[in-house]
Amino acid sequence: MKIGHALLLTGLLWGHGLVCGAAVRKCMNAEQCLSQFQITTRVGHAVIAPGDGAVARILAAVEASAKGDRLPGLDDEMNPLVLDAAKVKAFLQALPKVPAEALVRLRGRMLHLNDGALGLGCASALTPAILESGFRLQVADGAAGKIVHVRIEAKMDKKLARERAARARDAVQRFGREVETLEEKSKRGADSDLLVSLSTAKQKRFAAASVWRDLTKALVDLEPGDAPLRAEAATAKDAASKFIVAPWTGMPQ
Repeated sequence: MKIGHALLLTGLLWGHGLVCGAAVRKCMNAEQCLSQFQITTRVGHAVIAPGDGAVARILAAVEASAKGDRLPGLDDEMNPLVLDAAKVKAFLQALPKVPAEALVRLRGRMLHLNDGALGLGCASALTPAILESGFRLQVADGAAGKIVHVRIEAKMDKKLARERAARARDAVQRFGREVETLEEKSKRGADSDLLVSLSTAKQKRFAAASVWRDLTKALVDLEPGDAPLRAEAATAKDAASKFIVAPWTGMPQ
């Protein structure tokens, strides 16, 4: 009888511990979650250790990274490299609500917030509100202390994705015309200013093509039976490959 009671008590305590653990995580803030699971974050070149003030340091790094990633004359929503500070903040605030198994897999590892698979860029069709409502993370295997590849699972705003993809497609065409005009001028003699303008126009064309490719691919993943959408996605992929240029940012590739 005593053994039975002991086993019953152990089972109750273990179950209670699991419930409390989940409740405690829900009460955590972002900094506590990062510290509890020893999650280091990276933004551009900046590596932010967990601890007091981590969120403020992360957001400061986001702004510094964005300054180096922006292109003159290109909206942030058309640039696949620029992180959205509001999305990053919403992601961090919702991180304690992520299922425990994902957080355990992140323990002692480095989360690269520039990774496009997280959808935290200005160009993605994830909104701060979507992120705040909760998401799941698919965490790849890897060594402790190393950057880990993480894919976010969240409900994308399909209307926003379609609208933004259309804008990106139009931007590719607009910057394409700009490139052609500048190339014609360069044939008659090119100074340094003209060459810089031509290089920037090509960068903007590639940035917009990349956004168009990424959004149409994401939409096809949700609606694989949409033949016109699949055709557009293929065209966008070809454009991004055709117009590829060297990176315009110091961020490691």
